[in-house]
Amino acid sequence: MNLKDPKDRKATPVFSGVLKYFPDALREVARCSQAGNDQHHPDTPLHWDRAKSTDELDALTRHLLEAGTLDTDGIRHSTKVAWRSLANLQKEIELDRAVGYEGDALEQMAREEVPHTHDTWVETYTEQVLNNVEYQNEELDYEAMLHKIITSIHGEENIDKWITNNKKYK
Repeated sequence: MNLKDPKDRKATPVFSGVLKYFPDALREVARCSQAGNDQHHPDTPLHWDRAKSTDELDALTRHLLEAGTLDTDGIRHSTKVAWRSLANLQKEIELDRAVGYEGDALEQMAREEVPHTHDTWVETYTEQVLNNVEYQNEELDYEAMLHKIITSIHGEENIDKWITNNKKYK
């Protein structure tokens, strides 16, 4: 999807297809975001600290088991399921953009035999590439970035083995 294309934008009815369908649910998800920010970063502006949790699907499932009840902080477990689901979807979309793939991110990761979870990959990519100050003001060296990501996940001693097993990145 290319949101610069007027046809794609028109086919993405965020207001009428999401906000108008789920106004109460989205308010609760926003309240959940604020509660999480207040818990982990009191007195700071609202922001998503991705380093605090990278296990979206496990956390989603834990909350799903408690659906219909309130968590100890007064937030519905179902709200936290929705929040984690949105977080997971956002990371999948970012992963697809990062590797230039459109389709099933988890299927792609399995096909590439990456021995770490989708969340770990996205979290590492986000932290070390998108938010890395050393890359913000210069032309991106994708080979160096990939080397840094792989090294952070697998360790320097395993990088040659990983590259050998994932020849498309060589």
